[in-house]
Amino acid sequence: MATSILSCPLCCRQELGTVEALREHLLYFVYRPIPCPVCRTPITGLQQLVHHLDVHLQCLQLDNIAGPNLVSSIMSSVPHLRDVSVVVPEC
Repeated sequence: MATSILSCPLCCRQELGTVEALREHLLYFVYRPIPCPVCRTPITGLQQLVHHLDVHLQCLQLDNIAGPNLVSSIMSSVPHLRDVSVVVPEC
């Protein structure tokens, strides 16, 4: 198999010499802790960051409809949600 240069398709277009190097590079960027740009909470991985940002968007939508801290009020008032261990951004 001929040696070819592989570029990162996600971010920096860094050139990598092997498929294994590209795989390791992608794993680092996909699963590393990433600080949320909104609240600075460290989130593990791109997929979790997307879900975390969805919560921020929901908070903004709820704030526009019903006022601030609605999610916190709901979480604390519903018994089976009190002990849920999820990273919920402060609305």
